[in-house]
Amino acid sequence: MVYSILLGFAAWSGSANGSAIVADELTKPLVVWSGRYPSVGSTAAPAAWTTELIGTEENWVEFWKARRGGEQVPRVDFARSVVVIATWSGMAADSLHLGPCGKHRHAVWVGAWEGKIDGVGYVIGVFPRSGIRDIEGKPLPR
Repeated sequence: MVYSILLGFAAWSGSANGSAIVADELTKPLVVWSGRYPSVGSTAAPAAWTTELIGTEENWVEFWKARRGGEQVPRVDFARSVVVIATWSGMAADSLHLGPCGKHRHAVWVGAWEGKIDGVGYVIGVFPRSGIRDIEGKPLPR
């Protein structure tokens, strides 16, 4: 059965000073990739939903080769872009956006399209740095 859900973090709807965050449109990625890997072996499954920010070519190549094997590593201009990766056990997804959630102006939103899977699902998005100071409170890597 195919279904769609949006996953996000936080349920709190105000900032630390009590003012509400103005909701913008979801920030769409420049490009998205998704996939899955076994939950056993050299790359252990995360215990919970995780997000990772990649801001260097070295970390990008390492991540890509660990997940995509011999596929050619796509070029990313890290001076202008940041890579956001959402990973979780037992689910697969095909979309990734940034949008307001709770106290965060740029929280990670994932569109899941499959029920339970064997293994670990991940989705990768490349986002422009312009206008983004942090993602879920994590400063953008340099």
